[in-house]
Amino acid sequence: MSKSGRPSAQTQLAPHEPLIVAICIPSGDSWQADMALSLYGLVTYGAVWNGRRVGVTLHNTRSSILPYSRNRLAATALSTKADYLLWIDSDMKFPATSLERLLAWDKDIVSIAASTRTMPPRLTAAHKKERGYAAISIKPGSAGLVSVDGIGFGMVLAKRAVFEQLQQPWFEGFHIGADGIAYGEDYTFCQKARRAGYDIFVDQGLSHDVEHVGTCGFGLHGVGLKVCSDDAITQ
Repeated sequence: MSKSGRPSAQTQLAPHEPLIVAICIPSGDSWQADMALSLYGLVTYGAVWNGRRVGVTLHNTRSSILPYSRNRLAATALSTKADYLLWIDSDMKFPATSLERLLAWDKDIVSIAASTRTMPPRLTAAHKKERGYAAISIKPGSAGLVSVDGIGFGMVLAKRAVFEQLQQPWFEGFHIGADGIAYGEDYTFCQKARRAGYDIFVDQGLSHDVEHVGTCGFGLHGVGLKVCSDDAITQ
């Protein structure tokens, strides 16, 4: 049961049936190498949920129009026997155990809180305020779930029933909020889900283990500083 009183969209499976997760990846013409390697690890890990094997299907739509990509991917996933939709952006780096960890919560919508690729970085999960949203903070070493009002779709697991019960289009274009900030199609989805009575959760522990992969520029101002990631030789 959600905090709003709405019954959770329970997944009913016979013991011998696998749980099916449709992995939905909107992208341009290419993916980050770290993401591809992470996805390989996740798919080959062999996740298990409540003693049942987890099977996955992989779906990709390539377009520069993100709402179109997400709506098309959702429709494709619902045309299969998928019990869950796992959304992963093409620039995320994550552990092979990510899907199993998100499934373990058995929530209608559960996500990670990714960092933006801007300086200073901020989290893409937020609480609703009187005017717009305020990004949440996650303390080092924190674990468990936190309830939020908006999430970026860097990595989101949602039950099939959520999409079946929400009105289409599930994702709509950018809009300017009352606070003057531009909000994308991921936040418009969250607004619809919250109005329909669904709670949205962030997995704090998994959020620590996920990276939003970007690029760095190297200049004299960066000499002696630790920048970028594993492959950079830094002081």
